[in-house]
Amino acid sequence: MKIFKLFTVLLIAMLVSQQASGAITEFLPGSSHYEGHSYFNSSTLSGRIDFAVYDTDGANGDEFSNAGFGTAEGQGRYIYAYQVILESESTDIIDHFEILGIGEEALQEPLNDNISFTDDQTGEGISPEMCYIGFSETYGQLGIWEFNDDIEGGQHSWFLLLRSDQDWKPGAYTFNEAQDIQPPVPNPEPATLALFALGGGLAWLKERKRK
Repeated sequence: MKIFKLFTVLLIAMLVSQQASGAITEFLPGSSHYEGHSYFNSSTLSGRIDFAVYDTDGANGDEFSNAGFGTAEGQGRYIYAYQVILESESTDIIDHFEILGIGEEALQEPLNDNISFTDDQTGEGISPEMCYIGFSETYGQLGIWEFNDDIEGGQHSWFLLLRSDQDWKPGAYTFNEAQDIQPPVPNPEPATLALFALGGGLAWLKERKRK
């Protein structure tokens, strides 16, 4: 009986979550490697950042290209894709989107060859005017997409793309100077960092078992 009650509660929670997230349509093609959403909500802006990492040389081939969106510019095995989606209730606009803290070794030279964008093929997406790799003393390398036509309530951006040989690590993003920085999104980071973290975790588990 307890198991049945627990299952019922989880099922209801899942349905409520699906209904809440279903308020905004998804456009990015599915990824078997990594995908997700990051929600934001303030008095003037509410919406979601959709993101996915596509392995162009995995068991399923290049999932991004196979979905009919071509391929990202630049070099690297992984395609990082982001999309900004604003709810219709938003009264403020988004004029740029930034991915923060890209690893210094994550993008091949020339850096700007590895950042791009592509039409989401809905006929309604807002295209960036330009994109480039920037730098800040606080966050290091930044991926920046600037919109000439601002993203307004009920609108969404084209797919914003980065290309890298490095697999993902959770990072952060921002889109307006007044907007708080929001985690998490996948950022390309040197794989060695992930290996160090994995090794430390395994050592901790081994020591815990021994005690």
